[in-house]
Amino acid sequence: MNQTRIEELMKVDLFEALNIDGFSVEKKLEVMDEIAQVAMKGIWLKILENLSEEEQEQLNLLLDKGPSSEELTTFLKTSIPNLENLIKGEIASYKAMLLPPEIN
Repeated sequence: MNQTRIEELMKVDLFEALNIDGFSVEKKLEVMDEIAQVAMKGIWLKILENLSEEEQEQLNLLLDKGPSSEELTTFLKTSIPNLENLIKGEIASYKAMLLPPEIN
């Protein structure tokens, strides 16, 4: 997926596109939580794919220590220079799967 398409998809409002903006706040939160969980799993898989075995071991050691979000972010940005683009790409891919064909 090219950068232009990724940026377009990042701007899409999923509630509106999926026609769920009329749902109750509780239902919106439930849907958003499910979407976020699936997206995070995909992001972590991409992160792990982009780490060497040694970096994966370093990540495991870091996670065992219960790092701050700053420590974890620093490690990931150092290990994966294009981390932000990787995350955006994964989110865009997931949004593309969720969107109806007429929007996609």
